[in-house]
Formats: sequence, C-alpha cells, structure tokens
Amino acid sequence: MCPTGQGLVKRKKGYMDWDLFRQVVDEMASHVSMSTLHIWGEPLLHPRITDMIAYCAQRGLHAEMSTNATLLTPEKSQAILEAGLGTIYLCLDGTTPQTYEKVR
Repeated sequence: MCPTGQGLVKRKKGYMDWDLFRQVVDEMASHVSMSTLHIWGEPLLHPRITDMIAYCAQRGLHAEMSTNATLLTPEKSQAILEAGLGTIYLCLDGTTPQTYEKVR
C-alpha cells in the first residue's frame, strides 16, 4: 500500500527542484541504465514530469514511472510518450469502490 497515502511519510512534501533533478541524473547516468520516476508520490502531479522524462532520455536512460492514471489525459499520454517514457506501470487499488475502500 502507498506509504504516502497512509500518512507515514514525515519529510517535507513538495516537488524535486529541477536543477537538483538534473544534477542527480547527470551523476548517475554513467552508472545505471534506467531511472524510476515514481517513488513516494504520483509522478503526474509534478509540473515538469515531461521535462524529467525527456532529460533522462537525452542522457541515455530508460525512464519508467508508476501511476494510478487518474491524471493521464490523451494529451498527457502523448506528451510523455514523445518525451521518451520507456515503461509505465498502472497501479489500481480496486475495480469497485468497495474493493478500493478495503485496500485504502
């Protein structure tokens, strides 16, 4: 279950700074082959997620993300694909409201 949704995360909430993101990607690019853009939050909420995907792709990294897809519009889908997203994992907590309530 999502630790963020359960209120277990005690650190400050917010988005990763763009310059910090680029620095991290630059430092890891020669050591890894992929970047996972979905730990401890919904990646589609980040205002620069498309830029982040594109930056990873430019650095030769396979970018992947996990999302609940509630913010995945046709336009956003096209944008992240064009940016170079390699893998997307769709995470659903239930197919009915009752199942969702049991999980969450």
